Amino acid sequence: MARGAYVVLGGGHAEELGIMQDNLGAILLLCMILMSLSLISMVIFACGDDEG
Repeated sequence: MARGAYVVLGGGHAEELGIMQDNLGAILLLCMILMSLSLISMVIFACGDDEG
Protein backbone atom coordinates (compact mmCIF):
# COMPACT_ATOMS: atom_id res chain seq x y z
CA MET A 1 0.00 0.00 0.00
CA ALA A 2 2.72 2.46 0.95
CA ARG A 3 4.72 1.43 -2.11
CA GLY A 4 1.74 2.20 -4.36
CA ALA A 5 1.26 5.60 -2.71
CA TYR A 6 4.97 6.32 -3.13
CA VAL A 7 4.76 5.54 -6.84
CA VAL A 8 1.57 7.57 -7.30
CA LEU A 9 3.20 10.57 -5.61
CA GLY A 10 6.07 10.47 -8.11
CA GLY A 11 8.69 8.24 -6.50
CA GLY A 12 9.90 4.84 -7.57
CA HIS A 13 11.67 3.44 -10.59
CA ALA A 14 10.65 3.74 -14.23
CA GLU A 15 9.30 0.18 -14.39
CA GLU A 16 6.97 0.89 -11.46
CA LEU A 17 5.29 3.84 -13.16
CA GLY A 18 2.74 1.48 -14.72
CA ILE A 19 0.96 1.46 -11.35
CA MET A 20 0.52 5.23 -11.54
CA GLN A 21 -0.84 5.06 -15.10
CA ASP A 22 -3.32 2.36 -14.11
CA ASN A 23 -4.65 4.42 -11.20
CA LEU A 24 -4.66 7.74 -13.03
CA GLY A 25 -8.15 7.24 -14.48
CA ALA A 26 -9.61 6.33 -11.09
CA ILE A 27 -7.96 9.32 -9.43
CA LEU A 28 -9.25 11.64 -12.15
CA LEU A 29 -12.75 10.20 -11.82
CA LEU A 30 -12.68 10.67 -8.05
CA CYS A 31 -11.55 14.29 -8.42
CA MET A 32 -14.28 14.98 -10.98
CA ILE A 33 -16.94 13.50 -8.68
CA LEU A 34 -15.72 15.56 -5.71
CA MET A 35 -15.62 18.73 -7.81
CA SER A 36 -19.14 18.22 -9.14
CA LEU A 37 -20.50 17.51 -5.65
CA SER A 38 -18.91 20.66 -4.31
CA LEU A 39 -20.32 22.75 -7.16
CA ILE A 40 -23.80 21.28 -6.75
CA SER A 41 -23.77 21.91 -2.99
CA MET A 42 -22.52 25.47 -3.54
CA VAL A 43 -25.43 26.16 -5.92
CA ILE A 44 -27.93 24.63 -3.49
CA PHE A 45 -26.66 26.72 -0.58
CA ALA A 46 -26.60 29.90 -2.70
CA CYS A 47 -30.18 29.40 -3.92
CA GLY A 48 -31.49 28.37 -0.52
CA ASP A 49 -30.84 31.71 1.13
CA ASP A 50 -33.31 32.58 3.88
CA GLU A 51 -34.95 35.96 3.55
CA GLY A 52 -36.32 36.78 6.89
